[in-house]
Amino acid sequence: MPAALRWSMTLSPSCVILCFCTSGSSPISGSIDELHAAAPEAEWDGGRRFASNASQQEIDAWVEEVR
Repeated sequence: MPAALRWSMTLSPSCVILCFCTSGSSPISGSIDELHAAAPEAEWDGGRRFASNASQQEIDAWVEEVR
């Protein structure tokens, strides 16, 4: 887990977390399990794996959809 993410989770352990990644083949499920263990009090709102060539607009649209 990136240090910046660990740091931000220590500041707000009860935040809402939307996981996403870009990947050509790796699933997101393993990362979600690891993150959930690091912040069990947080509210988890699923996750999404985008293709490795996903556009910024595609990711922005998803963020707006799940807000």
